[in-house]
Amino acid sequence: MSTASKCLGAVEFSGKVVVSDPCYDRGTWCAQTDFPVKPGRYQVHATFSDEGGFGLRVAALAFYHEDFMQQALWMEWQEACTNIGVDSGQCGVFDDTIYPQSKDHPDNQPFYEDQQAYGYYTNPNAFWDWFLIGGRWPFQFLVKEGCDSAVYAEKCWGNEKATRSAPEGYCWVAGARKRDIEWDIMRAHRVDALSKRLPVLEQWFRSGVRPADGDLFAEVTEEGIRSWGHMLYIKDETLEQYLERHDLGPGCKYPIYAFSYVQEGTYYSHGDMGWWGISSNDKPDDVWRSMTQDFLAHVPEDDFLVSLDCHI
Repeated sequence: MSTASKCLGAVEFSGKVVVSDPCYDRGTWCAQTDFPVKPGRYQVHATFSDEGGFGLRVAALAFYHEDFMQQALWMEWQEACTNIGVDSGQCGVFDDTIYPQSKDHPDNQPFYEDQQAYGYYTNPNAFWDWFLIGGRWPFQFLVKEGCDSAVYAEKCWGNEKATRSAPEGYCWVAGARKRDIEWDIMRAHRVDALSKRLPVLEQWFRSGVRPADGDLFAEVTEEGIRSWGHMLYIKDETLEQYLERHDLGPGCKYPIYAFSYVQEGTYYSHGDMGWWGISSNDKPDDVWRSMTQDFLAHVPEDDFLVSLDCHI
């Protein structure tokens, strides 16, 4: 692993800073707000690290007050901040005067005529903090090109340029009326893709050599290949078993997986979602698969099905 440093320029701090993922509101538990610093001009240096398959990454940011540049060479570092988390893949140090106020701040609260008051509405039973249509999973349903009920995805940070190949005359979307979704062609397309993928995973498992497009977070174990608590490949599984695990078995008319769905105002989920996409208290896969298939079977043909990327 190699590293290199570079001076990025200079910034002015007023006396307090915010250390945070810029997508976080003030007060987020894994960010540091109202952190006192000496006012003045700071030189900013970044240390870059070559992380192999992840490419060149910023490993450290250092801010040196211009009055203490020489002393910084021999001064000792002291830990004075909380753990900093990131969700958007970004982290920075921002002057307190420019970092946006949270939604609780009076300047950010709209006026509601019906209540004759400033504020905002919340759902006391909510546990998702935001969502996007499609988001990280923008290509869930296959429809004919020009489909008038197609719902196109709001792509999120990191996949703005993402694409997915589709059979000629068709395209992938985040939602559509149920009657416009080409379930049979979706199924044939997925079966073909997974039938080609299984031998690649088998070779990866037996050789221990990650393919060029292999999941960078996956690890080979005695049982198979695991990533984020899920099995990408199970030792000695047949193609039929592999397809069944991907909702393509004989009893699966609708070739799609969803972690949750809402039916007549009631929320159902595979399990309890936690941080980093890791769930707990999961229902057995066959039970959840049966519930999802039954739900989809009872959706009226004129109703819309839309894929949401929910964040917790």
